[in-house]
Amino acid sequence: MIDYLEHHITDHCNLNCAGCSHFSPLAPTWFEQIDEFEKDFGVLSLKTYGEVGTIRIMGGEPLLHPYFDRFLIMARDLFPYSEIQLVTNGLLVKKFKHILQPLCNQLRIIICISDYGLEGFDMLDTIRGFQYVRIDWKNQFYNIGLDVAGAQDPLTAFKGCDLHVNKWFYFQGGRFYPCCVGANLKHFINYFNLPFEKYSNDSISISVHEHSIEEIEDFLAKPIPLCKYCHTATRKNKIDFKQSQKEISEWTYQ
Repeated sequence: MIDYLEHHITDHCNLNCAGCSHFSPLAPTWFEQIDEFEKDFGVLSLKTYGEVGTIRIMGGEPLLHPYFDRFLIMARDLFPYSEIQLVTNGLLVKKFKHILQPLCNQLRIIICISDYGLEGFDMLDTIRGFQYVRIDWKNQFYNIGLDVAGAQDPLTAFKGCDLHVNKWFYFQGGRFYPCCVGANLKHFINYFNLPFEKYSNDSISISVHEHSIEEIEDFLAKPIPLCKYCHTATRKNKIDFKQSQKEISEWTYQ
């Protein structure tokens, strides 16, 4: 059983945290198409019999998507018993509360707000009226510790990775990735124009359309070539929240 997965309906964000592990400050504007979502999650639902533990609809900032509500409706329709979370920084919740509140309450969707301790942000007023709420305190986080030289041992990095330990899998474009870093590293590579090795999709991810759930779980239990770019031992170093200046040091280990 897939216990957990993260999925973007946007890559870009309206807050842009320094060192974001999803590389949202570096990502171009992009909106997922609902038919692609339906196709990929439809196959996943069939192969898992609709039994996925937790599905996190996120970004980027998902409320930037002009049709975010359609994805929530589709997710609940395909996965009637899963825990579905809408992960947001909360800044746009009030603007769309007339849509969000009745929809989330009706569909049993958790509004999961990342609290960065922003001045002037009224959390209590923002969550008022929602039946299902989760607040993640994000005033501190860690540098994900990228090694642009690719000098790390992939197995050592994999074993020391909290994303792997917690099985925080990432599902995008009908493919499973072991983590959000490997799936979105392209934004980091492209923005800083780095000469990283090019890997095939099959070496860093696995298709839900072409493989069984057992094959997917086996793939996700092993390191991928991109693991050599992660110095996971440095992730214990907490840093205070700040907005990104798009400096490469926000993502590379010190």
